[in-house]
Amino acid sequence: MAWAGSAAAYTKSSITIDARSGLVLQSHNADARHPPASLSKLMTLYLTFEAISRGRFGWNTRVRISRYAATRQPSKLYLRTGQRIRVRDLVYGTAIKSANDAAAALAEKIAGSERRFARLMTQRARQLGMRRTVFGTASGLPARGQRTTARDMAILARSLIHHFPQYSDVFSTRFYRFGRRTFRNTNRLLRSNPRVDGMKTGYTRRARYNLVTSARKGDVQLITVVLGARTSRHRYRKTGRLLAHGWRTARNSAHLRKTPYGYVRIAMRDGVGGKPAGTKARRGGTAHAKAAVRTGKRKQVAAVPRRRPDKPRIDISLASSAVAAPRIAPDRRQVRQTAAGSNANRRRVHGVQVGAFYRPHQARAAIRRAMRALPKSYRNRASSTIVRKRANRRSVYLARLMGFGLRQAQRACGTVRRRGIDCLPVSVRVAARGVAGGAPAAKRVAGRSEKAKPRRYAIQVGAFDRYKWARRGLERAHKVLPERLAEGTSNRILAKRNRSRRPIYRARITGLSFSEAREACHILKRRSLDCMAIRTSASG
Repeated sequence: MAWAGSAAAYTKSSITIDARSGLVLQSHNADARHPPASLSKLMTLYLTFEAISRGRFGWNTRVRISRYAATRQPSKLYLRTGQRIRVRDLVYGTAIKSANDAAAALAEKIAGSERRFARLMTQRARQLGMRRTVFGTASGLPARGQRTTARDMAILARSLIHHFPQYSDVFSTRFYRFGRRTFRNTNRLLRSNPRVDGMKTGYTRRARYNLVTSARKGDVQLITVVLGARTSRHRYRKTGRLLAHGWRTARNSAHLRKTPYGYVRIAMRDGVGGKPAGTKARRGGTAHAKAAVRTGKRKQVAAVPRRRPDKPRIDISLASSAVAAPRIAPDRRQVRQTAAGSNANRRRVHGVQVGAFYRPHQARAAIRRAMRALPKSYRNRASSTIVRKRANRRSVYLARLMGFGLRQAQRACGTVRRRGIDCLPVSVRVAARGVAGGAPAAKRVAGRSEKAKPRRYAIQVGAFDRYKWARRGLERAHKVLPERLAEGTSNRILAKRNRSRRPIYRARITGLSFSEAREACHILKRRSLDCMAIRTSASG
């Protein structure tokens, strides 16, 4: 491309991706290794947000500043040894002022020392799929062997957006007051470009000028990474050109069909500890490399965790800043057993789940917070309930507000999420009203529902080179889909040879209505999984 030639004019490497789908819209030397400079602070903030969501400390916890943190080189907040600073101030100082002493203080709070924290940063980078990144310091100050790439930084930025949306205002804040001083955000695009909503700058003498940018226009959000610009002015000018090109390309259907640069995948946050999917800690070492995100020809998200698919598991959601909220994934065996029972004589009641906790009082507190966030019309019809379930030999308490319709539950979740509270639409079956004899009435109800929603659609969750990869893709999709969408469906793997006479295995979930297929694809794409809704023949 002629335009790609201008990408090399001022920068060593660059990349532009669609934040929602991960589609790469532009790429220039995206896998070339480069010193990260202050872009390392993005990983420092990621681990800080993760520690807060796990309940290790709070937003207002005071952190004692050590002599090591106070003597870090500028840029800095000029913190004094022995001073006690809130985590909130350290986070904003790291994101806005790019303060090295604040980043070092957060590292010591989480891992005890910056050296151990750097190993933790590299380990988490592998789990997110950043295969060419090695961190040496929490602040990005020069360290031996420290390196990253534009593609890896795009993975990190996309992970921050998807895993911690409640902290997006940290990167979009233009000014922050600390003590008697007011700091201005080092990202000048926040002032000159109204579509830019944050991310991070970086500079060292060796790395030169770097910039990670997030921008939104309508329903399209772009992430751009610029590494190795000659001057600060060049990195901002280059980012402006990347965004302008990205807006045009994101709406070009012909380009989206060709997808010449592939996708940038991120791992899903899974497990009680907030680890990405498939990560399994080993004694005294880093996580296994198979947990890293797979990129390349397979175009899949993450390695499949080696668990029995029927075993109940706790899946951590996009946790709020107050309490970590795990979710209970449905037991597929129980779904298949109850589906053949008396479901015809039961109706569905929809609601929202605002968290899953190990203590009942935490569930009650989550319900109170959610009730305060809802409008009055929703509060009047909501009924609170706490469901107790067993998972991993422990009791888990599900905090729910029931009594809504399907659309009302979805709107209620949107309202609650905007307040930084985790939310998930749920539905349960209850005894249907007016069903006396059982069988005749159940037949009539079932007949009407089938006529209203013909199940002639399916979703395709990927096309793979091997049969076992297709089977794993189906297992991963079923773990993400809610029970009401997975019930009554069937799995199909279609084999078809391409022009090279090599088999391609298409993994599909059939037996869905049009609205269910569309909703299922929306849920899967939000978890960075491939999905395509298709109409099937009468034979399936």
